[in-house]
Amino acid sequence: MATMVFIKGKLTFNKPIDKDFLAKFKDYTETNHCLKNIELIKQKYPHWKEMTLLGDGNLGRDGEFFVCKQDFNAPNNGRDDEIIVDLNHGYAASRYANWLINDDGTELVPLHIEKDGGWIDNPQGYLDELFYLCQKVFAPLGYILNGECQCDEPGYGTLNVVIINNLVFCGSSTLNGFYYGSFTIDSNIRMYNDEARKEILKDRDLAFKLLKLKCISILDFNLPYRDDRDFVLQSLINLEGNRYADRLALIPREYRDDEEIMTAAIKASPKFINGLGDKLSNDKAFIKKAITNNPGVMVYLKKTKWADDEELYNLVLKLNKKYVKYFSIKK
Repeated sequence: MATMVFIKGKLTFNKPIDKDFLAKFKDYTETNHCLKNIELIKQKYPHWKEMTLLGDGNLGRDGEFFVCKQDFNAPNNGRDDEIIVDLNHGYAASRYANWLINDDGTELVPLHIEKDGGWIDNPQGYLDELFYLCQKVFAPLGYILNGECQCDEPGYGTLNVVIINNLVFCGSSTLNGFYYGSFTIDSNIRMYNDEARKEILKDRDLAFKLLKLKCISILDFNLPYRDDRDFVLQSLINLEGNRYADRLALIPREYRDDEEIMTAAIKASPKFINGLGDKLSNDKAFIKKAITNNPGVMVYLKKTKWADDEELYNLVLKLNKKYVKYFSIKK
């Protein structure tokens, strides 16, 4: 996980946030969301129901909805240690807020705001927090968040986030279509509200847009596009450089002699050379192109007729001589 995330984009609400809730949410962002003693909260704070985030008396599973603004200029940061069970753990997606609501209540913004975006300097769980806020906080109050943003994690790459009616779609350049976060939140949120997401993804154009942004995988939610050529090709393009590529792709038989698709597949993983159809597996020009793109395919061609081809041997010798050992030719 990066130590800082730069965020660009806009996430907007369907209507301005009520001023009372806006003030409550601001206090919530300045409260440590760690594991608390719920019974002690009730004993110590007579008006504890009014101090819950949604104002409904729900303190959450571990007290994560308890709002007690801290004075960070006071001793011990103004924290009430008496009600804290474990300062380093809790049910909330993140112990400290990474996301704020802007002053006019129209947008969800990063902790540190700049023009067209901002940045987060304590990003552990920052995407989990988006799921959490959308499903557990905004939705119950009738606030609907929509928008897109790009999250640049220096050293880790850039990932895209798309929110459609409080449903969060995000992926990463590390593991296509799947968020790699810690998932400290409950399974209903962790599964991204699958039924509602499936309904949205019935829109082919929208699904393809999300695929191009690496916010979904072709294998997600039993999508009805696994035989769609555009989806198959884009999925393989997305997987280039991914060490799990051969596990995350599905190439229908009718495309195994499709040169464009199989070229993308082999770029993603040399193992896909084993899946060529009869036409391409006997096409020397294609095999030569595949070797040029990735000499490592010879690991999987060592028991084929191409291991006896002197022209290909000389090509591999020029590109990366460590793979010549997979030829039957000895020089």
